[in-house]
Amino acid sequence: NIRFFPPDKFKGNVTVCAGDSFVCINLIGATQSIIVDSKEFASTFRQLFELVWESNLTLSVEEVTKQHDVTKDSETTN
Repeated sequence: NIRFFPPDKFKGNVTVCAGDSFVCINLIGATQSIIVDSKEFASTFRQLFELVWESNLTLSVEEVTKQHDVTKDSETTN
């Protein structure tokens, strides 16, 4: 499952990955990321993830693709 906030409640083109002691924030389509090396940041982002996950806001892959204007044929190469 992929879960998102409803598009009318949150509009953003950012991905967030939280590890044990870091958070990586990436603007979709950009070649740069921000990495915060902090257990406190990582813990907070994991808690936010759990809140979203538990809210049960589930979208299909098709809905996610449509929401972010992504097509199966388009790929970004670096």
